[in-house]
Amino acid sequence: MLNVQLRQATKGDVHEMIPLIYSSGPDSFDYVFKTNKYAAQDFLKYAFESGKGEFGYRNHYAVEQRGKVIGSAAVLTGAETAQMTQTAIFQIISFYGIWTGLKVMLRGLRTETVIKPPKGEEQLLVHLGVHPDHRGKGVGGWMIEQLLRRLKVHHPIGLDVSVENPRAKALYSRKGFKVKYKVKSPYKNQYGKVADHERMFYSA
Repeated sequence: MLNVQLRQATKGDVHEMIPLIYSSGPDSFDYVFKTNKYAAQDFLKYAFESGKGEFGYRNHYAVEQRGKVIGSAAVLTGAETAQMTQTAIFQIISFYGIWTGLKVMLRGLRTETVIKPPKGEEQLLVHLGVHPDHRGKGVGGWMIEQLLRRLKVHHPIGLDVSVENPRAKALYSRKGFKVKYKVKSPYKNQYGKVADHERMFYSA
């Protein structure tokens, strides 16, 4: 018995949620958001606390066990892509300033050629993270099951997985996701890299 619940994240979850969100793709986050002045987590915290956009707390779910947040998740939809992009531009410029912000946005656009935003009726599960002390105990699988129950199953439900994360891919496969295509990535810098990724879609 897991004794966990999936709930809407709040601004007060920031200190527990940011490490979990970051853990869903640390190398990619570092490639895009890390600079000589800031860690990627600094921007993620700023965006999360704003409540808005892809990284805002209003867009996230928290998995809670005995009052402690042990998992994170979010859902992006094709209908929200344009709005999310506009919000991200504002947040990046506000946080980094214009010159550095433009560089961050360029790296973000490159990353989106590999980890593609949803389009049309697509729904993507993103920022799936489980606290290290609770991995391998069924929390990730339970979280995916709960998310699937909340989504429109007649619309495509997908997620991305790094080819360097076979354990996550095995979990997603067990939950009914199948690889549709793979995208190779040439992107890396002194802070991180974007690995090759596979887009998987749910098949009930």
